[in-house]
Amino acid sequence: MLFLTMIAVFVSYIAAVWIKFGVQPSISASYDCWKGNWQSLFTLFCWGFAFPAMIIGVEVTPLMFFATAGIMFVGAAYQIKNPWVYKYHMIFAVSGIIFSQLAIYFGYDLLWLNIVSVALTALILLAKQFLGLKNHFWWMELVYFAAIVYAMGTKIIPLLYLTTFLF
Repeated sequence: MLFLTMIAVFVSYIAAVWIKFGVQPSISASYDCWKGNWQSLFTLFCWGFAFPAMIIGVEVTPLMFFATAGIMFVGAAYQIKNPWVYKYHMIFAVSGIIFSQLAIYFGYDLLWLNIVSVALTALILLAKQFLGLKNHFWWMELVYFAAIVYAMGTKIIPLLYLTTFLF
């Protein structure tokens, strides 16, 4: 149930932002799209994804605690237009990505998923460099969120676990 909750939170928030405001420079930038009390949706999104992921992931590896804590702190440091907050926001975001990738490798034994995540990030950065992609953080964040979901899914959904043998 927690797994479905984190997926539902992620998909519904991203879909709502995409439909209402379009693709943003980053998922965090979506905070500024919402007005008034609706801005709290960003924090609820981060915590609604990360807290269930923390409960699920810590059973596999303690590294997932630090990854999801980073995501939760991102949700708390939402005012990225403030330079002081932005600095910490980025520290939390990058640490969340790094710890999630470490957890995927050491806890879930999915090196190929790390490689795919890094390769997709490289392609996104090349698109930024050569095609002028302006919302590269948005797409990179989607890659890393999807990697967390897939890795956790391999421990929960038997059919998804079987796909790990293909690589």
